[in-house]
Amino acid sequence: RADSIVRDAELVRKEICGPDGKLTLLGQSYGGFCILTYLSLFPESLERCLFTFGLAPVARKVDEVYQATYKRMAERNKRFYSRYPEDVA
Repeated sequence: RADSIVRDAELVRKEICGPDGKLTLLGQSYGGFCILTYLSLFPESLERCLFTFGLAPVARKVDEVYQATYKRMAERNKRFYSRYPEDVA
């Protein structure tokens, strides 16, 4: 869970940076959600936060998000493997 990840990261930050040291975080997708959690729990520990690409939705439950995106991702995968059939693991 994001809150456990953030609490662990906060312990590491204090150990490495000292009690007044600040972090710059870079997050994408779930990492972005973790940044939002960090901002909620320990905003004073952060110098800046950078989000790349998508940010995990916070207004919907995870099952709703996966259900909404599954069909689209399946279609994108189909197009990708049609274009690059040799790229199969």
